[in-house]
Amino acid sequence: MMNKCYSIGDLMSMYYEREFAAVEQMPIPKLSSKHNRKMKKAFRIFAENSMSINNQPMKTVTGRTISLRKRIIFAVIIVVLLAFVTGSVIVFVSSGFRGTVYNDNTRIFAFDVGGSPSVIEEQYMLSVVPEGFELCEYDANDIYVYSLYKNSENQTLVFQQTVKSKFHPHINTEEYDLLETKVNGCNAIYIEYINAYGVSSTVIWDNEDYILELFGNFDNNELRDLAISNEIDGF
Repeated sequence: MMNKCYSIGDLMSMYYEREFAAVEQMPIPKLSSKHNRKMKKAFRIFAENSMSINNQPMKTVTGRTISLRKRIIFAVIIVVLLAFVTGSVIVFVSSGFRGTVYNDNTRIFAFDVGGSPSVIEEQYMLSVVPEGFELCEYDANDIYVYSLYKNSENQTLVFQQTVKSKFHPHINTEEYDLLETKVNGCNAIYIEYINAYGVSSTVIWDNEDYILELFGNFDNNELRDLAISNEIDGF
């Protein structure tokens, strides 16, 4: 399962650990003694100026000064209030998607939207559909394309194409987990629902230009195979 509970401090810590790890890998340059003397002088001047500035009392918009002690107290109060309000957030993390987990659903976002179209430039249609399924409904606008297929037994298959920047659906994850997979090399996630009414699944993948989604009365393996077949054959 990819749902993880992070506090705000945890998220900041992970970010800085990654940043510092990158810094540690950088080779340390060899500096001349002349350069070192100049740097020591610069640091001494900076330290003297910093002490002078820090000794100056902070002024409010009304012109009254605030002591260093009060500034520290205010800073602590702000941090405590932020911690109280934000608490911990449960997030979904995968190679291509991020999300916020709620009690009964997860709101998903595309992770990498840079360079992708902001409007639908090419409308996709399924080139491969299960035997007996025919297109029944079709709808399209600037940000998504929706296609509904049905067979004679009234089984449904939905295909949707969405621009990345506008993709942020709420997916039912109550008692079910979103899992990570690949669709012909594309980053993907899927979820399978099994209950008294049968089985259904959703497969969502990032084909670099758009977010594509299949939903229907199929198990997750059948739906992923269908997604792979369409990626290979083209839309």
